Amino acid sequence: MNPVARAGDPDNTGPNPALVRFPVARDTAYQIVLDGQNAFTSNSGDGTVNVHLEPGNMPLSVPGMDVFTAGRDLEGTYVYGIANNEDFGLDPFEPENLGNRKSTVWWSWRAPSSGRLKLSTEGSFQREGAPLNTTITVFSGRTIQSLTYVAAGADVPHATWSLVEFYAEEGRVYEILMDGQEALTAHRGNVLLHLEFAPQRVPDGILGSDDFADRGKLSGPIAVGVGFNAANTPEAFEPAHFGKRNKVAWWEWTASHSGPVQMSTEGTEFFSSITVFTGDRFSNLVPVTGADHISRNFAASVQFTAVRGTSHVIAVDGPAALNAHSGNIELNVFQQWQGLFVSNRANAVQLIAFGQAGHRYGIECSGSFSAWKPWDTTRFGKDAILYWEKPYGTGGTELFQLVDR
Repeated sequence: MNPVARAGDPDNTGPNPALVRFPVARDTAYQIVLDGQNAFTSNSGDGTVNVHLEPGNMPLSVPGMDVFTAGRDLEGTYVYGIANNEDFGLDPFEPENLGNRKSTVWWSWRAPSSGRLKLSTEGSFQREGAPLNTTITVFSGRTIQSLTYVAAGADVPHATWSLVEFYAEEGRVYEILMDGQEALTAHRGNVLLHLEFAPQRVPDGILGSDDFADRGKLSGPIAVGVGFNAANTPEAFEPAHFGKRNKVAWWEWTASHSGPVQMSTEGTEFFSSITVFTGDRFSNLVPVTGADHISRNFAASVQFTAVRGTSHVIAVDGPAALNAHSGNIELNVFQQWQGLFVSNRANAVQLIAFGQAGHRYGIECSGSFSAWKPWDTTRFGKDAILYWEKPYGTGGTELFQLVDR
């Protein structure tokens, strides 16, 4: 039986009550054990257990496991993982992670669709009530010997709980490992894992590179770059930019048409900077624009006008004034455009357009350049991206046009 939560006298002075809080699931039975505390000889007598339930729209709670095995599956888009890892140990063949590898807790989750996954340990605490210093490491693979690294995170600024955000791929199984921090002894207690998933129709993330020559290649009006720069190192003759110039991740994006473009590091888990250049090698890079993170926000954002066919080199790093400058990176590229962008997805065709506020847009289809007919429902513009999607074979057509109604 895996413990869900534990608590004791917060300061060992007695006779203070123990207090424990954790999320519960409807119709689930919980076994409660009351005992004296090891630090006192007078640890017997009449005891009282008070249970106070705060009803609410809480997600399902799934106990984490001490070992990499079945029965630890998280399901859905909003769910809690709970555990007490005081008696947990190390699973044989357990991979390296950001923690101290002493009291690890495992969960598993399958992505129901592609989108943004957010994991945090906010609300985890030690038996005495102090915050629990945690780490999260995410892997992919169905056996412990075959796990491959996906993402990781430790303390958020000015807190002890951990946060990880990344794009999850539809159907992929993610193995989630919670551990205490390597440099701290306070690594055991009541663990609370928050899982929140937001489906998003976005391109697959393109991996950024530590090496300029192998930079990730982005294209199209909507593009996403992902990376992890903890092991990145500077290169000789690396140009000056808005960051510290020691853990840069590199991408290249080519404009499919001319017009305004916005690039941001929203979703990056550390204070970040972004610099955009033209050129194809260090000796001929010309700065276009750049920015440090926005105050009290991890993300940096830039805007400029791109010219069709022009390639832009993008450097993402931590800001020059801060030391906490590594972790999971997310680079978002968005370019406004007029007209229709066609994206072939698995077993479906997706049509994308930029919708201006105050306008109504529809899609018409045809087997030739005549006899156009409606293809899907009308969308209202809100100065944002509009999507239409249908499975292949529903109309037998190959031509589409955007209609401003």
